[in-house]
Amino acid sequence: MVGFSIVVAYRPALMFTKNRPVSPEVEWSNYPIWHDNVLLADGRSEPSVPIKSLITDQDRYLLWRYEYVLANIYGTDYLVNPEGLVPKDSTVAVRDRASGRIVGKARYNGFFM
Repeated sequence: MVGFSIVVAYRPALMFTKNRPVSPEVEWSNYPIWHDNVLLADGRSEPSVPIKSLITDQDRYLLWRYEYVLANIYGTDYLVNPEGLVPKDSTVAVRDRASGRIVGKARYNGFFM
C-alpha cells in the first residue's frame, strides 16, 4: 500500500490509460478567436454585421447553447462570439453535414448537446 501511494504521489502519469479521450477544450484550441472590427491587411475594412443575421431563425433560437460559433471568414475557420460582428460578404457559418446545424463550442457540457 505504501509503494502504491508513492507511485501515485510522484508519478501519477503511470496510472493513466493510453487511449483516454481528449477533452473538448483541446479540440477547440485549434481555431483562433475572431475579434470584432478587424482591419484587412491593406488597411481597408469591410462592412461588419452581427453573425446572427447570417444564420437561419431556427439556428438563432439555439445560439444560447454556444459560447463560440465556428465560421469560415476569408477562407479560414474562426471561433466567433454569438454576439460578435463579422464581415458581411466573406463569412459563412460552418454546418454539420449530417444534421445541418451550426457547429460551435458548447457553453454548457452535457445534456444539451
